Amino acid sequence: MNCTLVRLTEDNYQFVWNYHHVLMDAWCLSIIFKEVLSFYEASVAGETLHLPSPRPYQDYITWLNQQDAQKAKSFWQNTLQGFSAPTPLVVDKKQSQIETSDSDYCQIGLHLSEKVSQKLQDLSVKSHLTLSTIVQGAWALLLSRYSGSDDVLFGVTVSGRPGDLSGVEEMVGLFINTLPLRVRVSPQMSLTAWMEQVQHSIMELQEYSYTPLVEIQAISEIPAQTPLFDSILVFENNSFDTSELNDVCPLELNEGEGFERVNYPLTLTVVASQQLSMNIGYDTDCFDGDTVERMLAHLQTILCSIADNPQQQLNKLPLLTEVERYQLLSEWNDTAMDYPTHKSVAQLFEEQVEKNGDAIAVVFENERLTYQQLNQRANHLAHHLQSLGVGAEVLVGICLQRSIDMVVSVLAVLKAGAAYVPL
Repeated sequence: MNCTLVRLTEDNYQFVWNYHHVLMDAWCLSIIFKEVLSFYEASVAGETLHLPSPRPYQDYITWLNQQDAQKAKSFWQNTLQGFSAPTPLVVDKKQSQIETSDSDYCQIGLHLSEKVSQKLQDLSVKSHLTLSTIVQGAWALLLSRYSGSDDVLFGVTVSGRPGDLSGVEEMVGLFINTLPLRVRVSPQMSLTAWMEQVQHSIMELQEYSYTPLVEIQAISEIPAQTPLFDSILVFENNSFDTSELNDVCPLELNEGEGFERVNYPLTLTVVASQQLSMNIGYDTDCFDGDTVERMLAHLQTILCSIADNPQQQLNKLPLLTEVERYQLLSEWNDTAMDYPTHKSVAQLFEEQVEKNGDAIAVVFENERLTYQQLNQRANHLAHHLQSLGVGAEVLVGICLQRSIDMVVSVLAVLKAGAAYVPL
């Protein structure tokens, strides 16, 4: 860890730090800063401070070596059985869109309103669900909608600090781990009942949270060179809180800002506070900023719907924002226009043939017809239909896949004076 105290003004200092997960995790920051500021306070008072020695990190390594590796392997094999391909995010860039230059890592975030955040907190207490379970469930629903699959997998971070190792809360070192969370979405289930299942899966996962991800990858059915997942969710209940530090130090500390880059294309970080904050870090080689903003908005829509009606079925949860719904249902469907009501569709089409006979009228794969060519083929088929007795008040069934022949058939039936019935 590298920490520097920068003097900005006479009364304003800034701590700048960077660290790598090889040495420690974010949990350790408050531990270290409390100690640093305690020494500062003692120095200002002219006193000598002696802090109790923390439990050594070696004790955690010893605890790790005592765990049942075979039992953990069996658990992960059963958990991931049948899962052979990572959950597609769908909204990522196509290969042709990816730039050849070095990728960048950007972040986009938003805050839920205090009202919605409080509703989710209340739901957590009332339904005996953790807030992290609710958020993880919402993310699973988003991935399910995006991928079209009822069986999704994404990464979740766990503190990795075992409850049966006394003093582990004050130990400094690397404990955090990233694990695969597999969630099966049952569209007909109610939200709360399904969330209970999700929480049960998370509790089972926690029991074997010490297993390194590389070992889990090795025993999964995912090919060795393919990552288990492309997105991870980080839920922070113990974010770096300067208010706690202000209690042990006369200095006034303001909230800090941080930037983290991981090896996954997309990372969702959620911080539990008075207003639930959500931040997505993304690889610009894989995602556009507009895409990530829409993703966050969709997640916000899901969480707001959960807060408003936690008893609804999963398949009833909306995904689109109000702006998107209006655009889809109103703006894009506002296709009304004036046209001669005393003429048939066939007559209107023939007027276009006279005006733009050489213009392309229809395209399907590698085949295309001009207005003139389409009219000739439709006329030929219409004359044949009339020879078979097709005319007014006659229904003609059309059973064709999407193709140019389908367009010709529809137009021919109308030219013959009949009506078509799509089969």
